[in-house]
Amino acid sequence: MDYPRVVSLVALIAALFVGVAGCDAGNGTSSTSAPSPSPSPNDPLADQDNDLVGDEPGEPLVHQTGQEPTTVTIERPEGAQAVRFIVTCVPESYFTVTMGVWYSGYCGESIRHSGDLPFEPETAVGEQLEVTLDISPGVTYWLLGLPVE
Repeated sequence: MDYPRVVSLVALIAALFVGVAGCDAGNGTSSTSAPSPSPSPNDPLADQDNDLVGDEPGEPLVHQTGQEPTTVTIERPEGAQAVRFIVTCVPESYFTVTMGVWYSGYCGESIRHSGDLPFEPETAVGEQLEVTLDISPGVTYWLLGLPVE
């Protein structure tokens, strides 16, 4: 084996490795960047310019964020005839909110629409009800439920 060819081959492999690793041979700094933060959906309660939320939305019955399908318990407040549900999420996803009846659609980073789910006439004030959000695991969401009089 010819010694100059071996040295040349080693130098070529080292140069290729440095290029693949993303290092700048001029100053030895890495050209890789830190991972960007994961995007998150807008909190619908913070979007009070949206007519679906309004200037004075009242006390939310549910206001939470997460990344897995969930079931929460709410109480029927006095004077409320329904609950207005708003879902925002990242990445875009299909969802279903169920409270006896259901509301579904596609959610995205900002508010697209809402669904009013009525209380059954026999549901007493203060009675607890289960609300289920069905959404793909790993999708970051905000679930907002506001009383509708």
